[in-house]
Amino acid sequence: MSFNTTSPAIILRSHRDWDLWYSRLQELAETLDVWEYIDPESAIVPGQKPEPPAALAPLVPEQDDGSPATLPDPAALTRDMTLYRAELKEYRRTQDKIS
Repeated sequence: MSFNTTSPAIILRSHRDWDLWYSRLQELAETLDVWEYIDPESAIVPGQKPEPPAALAPLVPEQDDGSPATLPDPAALTRDMTLYRAELKEYRRTQDKIS
């Protein structure tokens, strides 16, 4: 479906206007790829903002039990950061579309 942005605005004056207004709303939302988030019959909820990997938390020089702090595995941190960036990008894309 394509959304015609030059079509006149639909004003809801009575219950008879509902179907046309609703179909135009759905058409626009599908064009913007956000219908799943605003469809009243959908259970999909936009995701929460992803959290950065735990390995980025400040390191404590010594653990509570007195053992030395351990450094994160660089390969695992790289993988976690790549995943985090992808999730954050998708989250922002979705938020931009919804707003």
